[in-house]
Amino acid sequence: MSAMIFFLVRTQYENTGDLAINRECIKLLRQRGVLHVNVSGVPDAFVNGLQLYPQEIVSPKTFWANLIFQSLRGLSVYLFLVPGGLGGYDYPYRPLKELLFRFVYASLRKIGVRIIRLGCSFSPVLPSIEIPFRKRHESIDFIGLRDSTSLAYARALGLENVGFFPDFAFMLEPVAGEEAEGSYAVLSFRSRDATEAAIITATVQKFLQMVDRGRKLSVVIAVQVEFDRSFAKDLASVLSSDRQVSLTAPETEIDKFIAIYQGADWLLSNRLHVLIFGLIGNANTVALTNYDRDQKIIGMFEDLEIAERLIAQDGSNLSNVTELSVAPNPRAIIRMKDGAGQLLDRILISDWERPWEHSH
Repeated sequence: MSAMIFFLVRTQYENTGDLAINRECIKLLRQRGVLHVNVSGVPDAFVNGLQLYPQEIVSPKTFWANLIFQSLRGLSVYLFLVPGGLGGYDYPYRPLKELLFRFVYASLRKIGVRIIRLGCSFSPVLPSIEIPFRKRHESIDFIGLRDSTSLAYARALGLENVGFFPDFAFMLEPVAGEEAEGSYAVLSFRSRDATEAAIITATVQKFLQMVDRGRKLSVVIAVQVEFDRSFAKDLASVLSSDRQVSLTAPETEIDKFIAIYQGADWLLSNRLHVLIFGLIGNANTVALTNYDRDQKIIGMFEDLEIAERLIAQDGSNLSNVTELSVAPNPRAIIRMKDGAGQLLDRILISDWERPWEHSH
């Protein structure tokens, strides 16, 4: 009998990148079992973007009741948690919340539910949270981490139930669509404060001067999260003094973004999924990074063997850009895409003996 796969959608609903990875995760899962998706509390636009089949959408009550019932019947039942970033910031009662998750996960596993999270990354947590954070995640059967930096951190915490699994954004297909006309660069950034905004703006101006090469590239500033719109508008105001600039809004039609990215001459960003969209669209992609904060981007680019495309936020190594004349399409990117299904099949093995050993 087919596996019973339950997928719980809890993420940043305003983020196009999170929509993309959840949609691609669902596509892979539905090929491997009977899929049940709990979209309670999820905005309609996000649900529509997931491209679910009507029979896959279930109410919270039906979701949990069926998960428990089918597991007690002895069927192969899997609970998949959403992909994305984990760890990082602290908030009130977080240690208690981590331990509560551990209790829920442990209870479900006792009745035979296998709990899996794929395509995620770990950011370092405060020392006061490390133990409950580890306790929560050691109660999951398997965690597929999307970069070697996260994998090393998880193992340093003492987690043994971890292995590599690529970011689901690599599963996206290049699309045919309307691209911006002429030669253009795509920009997309998150800025935390005015000081950082000024540093990024200065580096962007230098970057564009270097890649113009005797022509004025037009610029498309992509806003994937509403939070980033304010800085995007400020950046557009600065850049529009001597070149054509357009601004995109957060978009639930992912393919529209991909079409823009794959037609770009250059793409510069400090947003993980913008960078992946650029890579799969074969744009000449460059990551603007804060070394202390952007370890998941740095780790991923190192894994892809394109570390030369990592540019410091202050532009101190910006001269590297002059040597990047060809858009990256390394074999590693193709392996990420083609290997995900095989990795998932290995994780869903019947004997369930240390699945992480099969996912290197």
